[in-house]
Amino acid sequence: MMKKEKDNKLKKILLNLESKWNKFILHPKMNWFRWLIYNFPDLPKDTYRNIKWFIQRGKRGYADCDIWGFDDYLSEIIANGIKSLKNQVHGVPNDIIKKVGESHSSDLKKSIKEWKRILGEIQWMFETSKQISKSNLILVDNEQQREKLENIYYTNKKNSDYRVMTKNECKRYKNGWKLFKKYYFSLWD
Repeated sequence: MMKKEKDNKLKKILLNLESKWNKFILHPKMNWFRWLIYNFPDLPKDTYRNIKWFIQRGKRGYADCDIWGFDDYLSEIIANGIKSLKNQVHGVPNDIIKKVGESHSSDLKKSIKEWKRILGEIQWMFETSKQISKSNLILVDNEQQREKLENIYYTNKKNSDYRVMTKNECKRYKNGWKLFKKYYFSLWD
């Protein structure tokens, strides 16, 4: 009987210790410690991979890990590049100058403003592409499918992590692709 009592006492002590450990380790301020315990064994392998991928991006512009979601990677790169280009525009494609007119300096300002608008549309399209690839947005061309998906989305709105793109968003998205295709060789500064 003594042995059972000792076993029960030991179990209580261990349970108490376990609950204290869980409170300690699960405390938000202990994230670093949790990371250290659970991820430290992978650190050498992860460090090797990150260095390898860094070198690959430097040599060829992408790493092996980027190919796992190449559409998402390219969307991120192009959206950020277009954003930078839009912020430092010095030149404008010829067809925009012809469309706006080139006689006065105010016309050049209009041309630059129009070019920045076009770049903004292309940037928006690639940012939207990132959301589509992450399944946060659903692109639907067919109106009947859109209505069905919107009904599903609105009935499950509280539990859903996605949204069906509106008709105007789909048009804007397609227009962004057309502009990207049209001005692909004009993406320079």
